[in-house]
Parts: sequence; structure tokens; C-alpha cells
Amino acid sequence: MQTLNDAIINKWVEHYLFQYGMEVEFNPDRIPEKPEGDDFVLICIPKGFTVEREIKSWNFPTEVVKGLKLSGVKHTRKSVETYFKWVRLTEEPDNEFLGHSVADVDPNGEIGLSLLEAVVMESFVFRKTGKHLNKLGVTLCSGSRYGKYVPFIGFYKYNRVRIGYCSPKSKDPMDGIRKVH
Repeated sequence: MQTLNDAIINKWVEHYLFQYGMEVEFNPDRIPEKPEGDDFVLICIPKGFTVEREIKSWNFPTEVVKGLKLSGVKHTRKSVETYFKWVRLTEEPDNEFLGHSVADVDPNGEIGLSLLEAVVMESFVFRKTGKHLNKLGVTLCSGSRYGKYVPFIGFYKYNRVRIGYCSPKSKDPMDGIRKVH
């Protein structure tokens, strides 16, 4: 009999095979306990996966701002081993963090989504729904750093996903982090 974790894993195995031609194996025993609530999605990051590989597979317009070298972005959680994180599946960042700077809510990059996790989540959601995340603001990827800056991802009025970076002290009422569990 298939468990809920097995069903979730099968969706991710299918996603990586379809999107990248990658055959991956995920161990359902390594999935952390799901937080309370129905609005969470499990993000699966296979060993060795990178932001660059994700973006190359996208079939929708994407802009990486000038000067941002994706290979220079450092992530709190590294894909040296396959790992899983639960993230609230909402169109915009978590309400409790909207309008707050990364410097105020996640200065050490421990609780927020990384850029790697954010691009994987964007791809997975778009493939399943045909819709993009972050239409009003951006997700500040506090689980990553680009030198002294924080990467962000958002869907802009120009009908493209935009990846950029900002000061960890930046505040905008529509921007915030997505907490990982």
C-alpha cells in the first residue's frame, strides 16, 4: 500500500524526469514531519542540483539581473546530499514576514527559503498549475547570500520571472521570506 510520503516522492521523481531527464531516488524516510495545515508543499532537492540547471530547463521568460552570477550565490542548505523542506504554498511570501527585512527576521539564513529551493518551487508550481508565484512582490531568499546581498525571485509585470538581489535591510510591504520547515 502506498503511503502519503510515497505519493509525494513519486510526484517529485516524475517532475525531475520530465523537467530535466534526471532519474532521481528519494528516501521517504528522510522527509521531515509536515507542519500543521493544508497549505504546505514539500520541496525535494536532489544531490548536486543547482540553480543554473533549474533555470536552463524553464520554458517561460526569465530575467537574471545584470551583475548577478548565479554560481556565486551561496546557500545555507547545500545539495551535497538530497534533502526535503516543507514550504507554505501561497502565491505571495508568508504574511507574517511581508514588509520585514531579512536583516530583521532571518539574518543568519536559517529559516527562509534559499534561491535554489525557490526556483525549484517556482518550476514545480508552474508545471502543476500553469501559474507563477510572487505576482505582487518578491520572495526574499534569506537562505542564500550573494556576497553581502540577498537574492530574490518574483514575477514581474513584464511577464517574466525575475531573479535579482538586494540589501538584507531592504523593506517593501509586498516582499518577504517564505519559511521552510
